[in-house]
Amino acid sequence: MASVKLDIEEMSRFALRLDATAKDCRDKNRQIHAEFMHLKEVWRDRKFSEFSKVFEETARELNEFQRDCEIFAQYLRQHVALARKVQDTRFG
Repeated sequence: MASVKLDIEEMSRFALRLDATAKDCRDKNRQIHAEFMHLKEVWRDRKFSEFSKVFEETARELNEFQRDCEIFAQYLRQHVALARKVQDTRFG
């Protein structure tokens, strides 16, 4: 049977970092989106149209990254809980 070596505390810390990163992305995305909506009112030329497309695409990618951070943080937390349970059972 293959063994797996885990640093439970490091996994837990990384899950927290992923959560913090997701929150930062969410907060910054809201802030920049509000600023972008204001910018729409004052910048009206061809370059804005080009920028708008890039902005929207980047915003979608950042939203995906945020969701991925949340998903993998949850995954790590579940595995940390399972590893702790196994550890407690073996060495309890």
